[in-house]
Amino acid sequence: MDELPGPSQSTSNQAELSQQSGREMHALSSNNNSPDLSETLPYVWKSPNSGRERPTHNKKGKPLCQICFGLDEAAFRDQTNYSIMWAHFFENQKCKTCSLLRSSISKFEPLWMENSSELPRSHNGGEGRPVKERVNVSLTAEDGLILSISSLKLELYRRPDSSSPWSISRLIGSSNPWKTIPERPHVPQHSQSNEAYSSVHGWLWDCIDNHRKCPSNIFSPLPSRVIDVDNIENLKLYVSASENGRSVALSHRWGLSALTTTLANFQSRKKYIVWAELPKIFQDAVAITRQLGVKYLWIDSLCIIQDDIEDWQRQSAQMASIYANAYVTIAATSSDSSDSTCLSLKNRASAPVQLNQPSIFARRPLIHGHMFNSNENNSAYPLFGRAWCF
Repeated sequence: MDELPGPSQSTSNQAELSQQSGREMHALSSNNNSPDLSETLPYVWKSPNSGRERPTHNKKGKPLCQICFGLDEAAFRDQTNYSIMWAHFFENQKCKTCSLLRSSISKFEPLWMENSSELPRSHNGGEGRPVKERVNVSLTAEDGLILSISSLKLELYRRPDSSSPWSISRLIGSSNPWKTIPERPHVPQHSQSNEAYSSVHGWLWDCIDNHRKCPSNIFSPLPSRVIDVDNIENLKLYVSASENGRSVALSHRWGLSALTTTLANFQSRKKYIVWAELPKIFQDAVAITRQLGVKYLWIDSLCIIQDDIEDWQRQSAQMASIYANAYVTIAATSSDSSDSTCLSLKNRASAPVQLNQPSIFARRPLIHGHMFNSNENNSAYPLFGRAWCF
């Protein structure tokens, strides 16, 4: 974004703009909404020749802070971002939006807030002179509201919370403020957390209630055989009697160690399946199925008699309908064999930090890699190397 021209480049248009800015800033300071900064502009805006004016008021005529512009929609009307000089980031102590932005940075880099004129040397690896930085505020439909400065990049979002006795409008003193801060859910840090399963439940019920083109599969024909996971200490193969119900299906790569059902152990499988004998991917599938509150799980290697050619031909012909009728299918995309896991305790998302306003959070932006558009993902998602999984 272009900077305002310096004094040596001043023109009559720029002088006129400066006088106009001074009048605007003086009017704001007289209302105690912003300090008088007419002598030194805190923002980086397009030059007067661009034909775009700095926003001074919101739609309802309320004056905007001339440092942060209140994150108002007017600031993003003709652009996706604007910048604030670090030295001016601390000027308006009365503005709640400025305070919100300072709070977000202080939560992640508290040492940066000790010097209001320039960032410490440490932010640049301790080398060179301290750099006078700008706080960049950007807004896009894909990324949401992003606050960035130097090496720090934060996403600001609002978590819907109707239970809060304090409305954002009352706190900011403006009608429906901070519209530019989008509503986003918290992202679970790892796939075995209660919050992760809660998210999955929510997605499933949203699909059932609102996706008219998606079959709900709450009560669909069960496969000929499924694994009864109702009792973790008494897993067993269940032969259905063509009844309806809910079942989860597992899509996975076998590798060299998949546990199978054969003619020799078919009868014993109907009595029990030893948990310790299950490869890791099967244990994960059982855990997920139980967390979803579903009783039956279909795994091809256990539910098809592998050395019975007639049974294999009969059951494999039904696989399309088995997956189609499943309540949900677990696709173990990152697992290359039955011994690998599809669940992880590894933190894949930044922990959200609540800011100094209710329901407003900051986190490091999530990296959303697309699993279908890169050859590099063949090793990361080995399941997609198999045509049948599509």
